[in-house]
Amino acid sequence: MKCPNCGAEIKEGTKVCDFCGSGITIDMQREQEQLKKKGCPSCGSTNISFSREKQGEVKGKKGTAVVRATVGVCKDCGYTWQISGSEPAKKSNKMVWWVLGWLFFFPAPVMVLIWRKKCKWDIKVKIGVTVAFWLLIFIIGGTDNSSEKSENSEEQIAVEQTTDSKGEDVAKAEPEKIKESATATIKPNVNNEDGTVLFGVTADLPEDTKLTLTLTNDNGYSAKQTVTILNTGVGYTSEFDDNGSGLVGKYTVTVTDSNDVVIATQDFIFGDKSETVENSEFNINELPVMNGTKTERIGTYSMCYMLSADCTDEVIAKWYREVKDKNYNWSIIRYADVDDKGIYTNNGIIEKDVQFDEDGALISSEGETIFTVNEDGTISLLE
Repeated sequence: MKCPNCGAEIKEGTKVCDFCGSGITIDMQREQEQLKKKGCPSCGSTNISFSREKQGEVKGKKGTAVVRATVGVCKDCGYTWQISGSEPAKKSNKMVWWVLGWLFFFPAPVMVLIWRKKCKWDIKVKIGVTVAFWLLIFIIGGTDNSSEKSENSEEQIAVEQTTDSKGEDVAKAEPEKIKESATATIKPNVNNEDGTVLFGVTADLPEDTKLTLTLTNDNGYSAKQTVTILNTGVGYTSEFDDNGSGLVGKYTVTVTDSNDVVIATQDFIFGDKSETVENSEFNINELPVMNGTKTERIGTYSMCYMLSADCTDEVIAKWYREVKDKNYNWSIIRYADVDDKGIYTNNGIIEKDVQFDEDGALISSEGETIFTVNEDGTISLLE
């Protein structure tokens, strides 16, 4: 499933997103399931993601209320649409209450005083005073109502209507001003299975600030997505995919603010997706090893999948003999039935039941079993 806030791929049943830290409620999950069943309004695809985007604000005496709407994005045709929205509550018209209040609590006694028999005024004077009195009442009530409407109009943030590529009207909040000294850092997150990449943007900017991330290369590829800064100071895109082949080669990533001012730009080089080694008994895949900023390929590691129960000493030894002379930076077996765990080898040492990160690198050896390789190719438990 996808995180409703940042769009990152997360495991089913996850309560907190590992990427943005947002809580995932049952209502969020149900909403996404229902919307995905309906599919994209344009092409009908169910390959869609959703995010909660700020539409504007309503200021009142008790503070400021943020108006949000669920926005859907189709990853197949690029169509975007607004699922639902919230409108600021309208203040009730108090003109009626003014009239009723003045009518029953103040005018009635005055009319009694004017029209009682003891009043010696001429009839014309009484009529004139009565008309003038009621005109004054309505002027006072109307003035208060006008000032209230003026206050309401000043409090609401201006919202402009724009038209997307499909001709649908979409409400957009007035762009926020970005401080001149604003900077951002960009971090890619590569999906090694299909080569797609999502980007995280870290910036010292207010929550709900909208930025635009543009991805280009020398072959004419160009794509952009809106990044919304979360309360953690980080915003995320959904996955970028260059014509169904992931991202391969050099790409330039540029982040701009609402005024099209560049606040970050960086080049990244993404390696080829995994390639299966021919004539491999274990269906071994070769994957790229990238540098710390994922801007340059610095090596290759091998990976294959096996059930943990099938990884006997004999099978591990046979697997080791296949990978040991291939000049890999390291080699791993990922357990198909245990998340992020498996077997790791490098420099003649085999470590069993260790934990990997998403790039296949060793991150934890707690509870591991270590083997050494004998001259005859068998393995022995390190004591």
